[in-house]
Amino acid sequence: LSLDLYNAVAEAKYCTADFDVMDKYLSEVFSNARSLHDKMSAHLTKIYSLGARHQLKEACETGFALLEDLNEKIPSNPSRPRIMAELFKTGWMLRGKSDEDIIGQPPMCDPDKIAAMSVLNLLTIYVWVAEFDRFTFISCRMVQLSIKYGSCAVSAHGFACYAILMATLKKLEETKRFSTLGLKLFESYKINEWLPRVHFVVYGMLYFLTRPIWDIEEPLQNVFQVGLETGDVEFSMVGLHAIKLYNFVRGKTLEEQNKDSASALEIMAEYKQELLSALLCPAVQGIQNLLGHSEDPCVLTGEIIEQEKYMEIVESSCNITASFTLSLWRMIIAYIMGDYELAVDMAEKSRPFQGRSGVASFMQWL
Repeated sequence: LSLDLYNAVAEAKYCTADFDVMDKYLSEVFSNARSLHDKMSAHLTKIYSLGARHQLKEACETGFALLEDLNEKIPSNPSRPRIMAELFKTGWMLRGKSDEDIIGQPPMCDPDKIAAMSVLNLLTIYVWVAEFDRFTFISCRMVQLSIKYGSCAVSAHGFACYAILMATLKKLEETKRFSTLGLKLFESYKINEWLPRVHFVVYGMLYFLTRPIWDIEEPLQNVFQVGLETGDVEFSMVGLHAIKLYNFVRGKTLEEQNKDSASALEIMAEYKQELLSALLCPAVQGIQNLLGHSEDPCVLTGEIIEQEKYMEIVESSCNITASFTLSLWRMIIAYIMGDYELAVDMAEKSRPFQGRSGVASFMQWL
């Protein structure tokens, strides 16, 4: 009972961004719990909080160490052939299985595999941002465990992430199949706390490949709202971040975008979601630059960020996607302003991020 109470308080303090108090309760659990499974909930809360505090390296290291303890080791710095082999293995395991076969599987019962699925689920966003070469392994592993040991609520997120891999391989039919399967699995469990993760991947990342971009905002607003209601603050902010980026693509006026994006940053600051704030900042500064709120529109320095200082912060946090995003926005603005030499230079500087950042790799395919 005491263990459950301490874990519950720690989770509540995470949701209210009271990380100092959260750390004290987690420390008590780590000091007194007897087994890995007794400590698992605390470990998950710790990973959540490290990600929120923009400590990506620490979040990934904690998660991968846990997976190794659970006999589900994920290789570091995998080679291209090894990545392709993992994709082939997963495809082979899925061979001949219909959606009905997968949905109708017995539930996952092995406590080690259930715990591993929970850790894999948390790591998806961090490897997407900082270690994309391991995103393939994490997505494939969730599918493999679901096929071999039975499905669980996390399986819905796993198949949705696997659909992303199919999209990067330009396999649109498989993309549609596995994103739809993710939604079906989510509906079969009827656990609303998984909506933000599953719906963000399907509607926020894959929906626009076959549907009008104007149809995306409502599902993403739901991701944001349900995330706050169920305690998945992280993916609530992921949904909010995506809404603001799609507003730019949809051609919403710069004045409206500036107001909305500034409000989004305030919400992220309230919940101390530093990772998502860091990812959004270049876009907000870029919009302000386009409105004429800076001396040089091609330099992302102003009210929101100072370009050089921002680069130091994201590099120290191993936030490869944020570094890419800065170059991307400078490229966009340089092109709009007619500085084609700078635009080409920023495009070239963005190339090394492909394969290391999920966003950069996904945009390469687009």
